Amino acid sequence: MKLYITSIFLFLFSLASNAQITKGNWLVGGDASFTSTKYASEATASYTQTYFQISPKVGYFLFDKFAAGLKPSLSYTTTKATWTQHVTEFGIGPFAHLCLILRNQNQEL
Repeated sequence: MKLYITSIFLFLFSLASNAQITKGNWLVGGDASFTSTKYASEATASYTQTYFQISPKVGYFLFDKFAAGLKPSLSYTTTKATWTQHVTEFGIGPFAHLCLILRNQNQEL
């Protein structure tokens, strides 16, 4: 079942599209991740850890094929052992995106 869902997800996000990479357009995207770990050992303490992170990205094409913008990030971690710890982190930073187009000699872009 996991392979089936992963295959569909990859197929949907691998479809070709025409990107607008000219001055005046917006660039929107981002990343997200989730991890759950359970560690059990007789020799050391056992624990479970859950991690969630999301990083949206918003930029603006200042010139043709060049965008700049901000990428905020938010993450949350919970660790449970004989104690419990919750950590929330927030960050923000700039990014630059340069589109390089490799031209095929037999293809016009």
